[in-house]
Amino acid sequence: QTLIGLLNELLVNYPEMEIVDTQNVNFTERDFKSIVSKMARTETDVYLNLLISPSVDMWGQEMKIQKIETPTSSIATILTSKNLSLFEDAWFIDNPQGSEEYLEGFKNMTGHSPYISTSVFGYDSIDMIVKIYEQYDEKPTSEQIVTELLSLGTLDATFGENRIDENGFFHSNPSVRIVKNGKTELLKE
Repeated sequence: QTLIGLLNELLVNYPEMEIVDTQNVNFTERDFKSIVSKMARTETDVYLNLLISPSVDMWGQEMKIQKIETPTSSIATILTSKNLSLFEDAWFIDNPQGSEEYLEGFKNMTGHSPYISTSVFGYDSIDMIVKIYEQYDEKPTSEQIVTELLSLGTLDATFGENRIDENGFFHSNPSVRIVKNGKTELLKE
């Protein structure tokens, strides 16, 4: 689903919400002075930032330079920042972090925590496919694998309860994080 589709869905589900402005930029954008100046002239309750590094840092730096204190939110893209202190008190939605057992096992095996939270999706995706293979005496066909995946419905995965819909999309509860003292803290999972 595109960002525009998500915004339209939000507006349908939350009619009291108003999108004041949107700014599309290239991911290679480096100069945010005019964009941030324009944003500052709007009456906005929160900014949703979907930039990735290095642009996210340049945007955050320009927000600091122009002394904009409007809350900022993100869908995990703040995690790409090389300088999280630019986003102090920003909250954002991230993928679930995985169970303590998964995180401990990952660290024991690799010597470090997962770099990005999406690693739990990769782990569980491989785990599900391996389990499907184990059900067959011979290598299952792609069609058999898809049929089995779609029939799973709700499952207890590394990152908590997960549901696979009829289109094959994973649905799980996100974690909500905040930047405090230049580091991320889990608020809710």
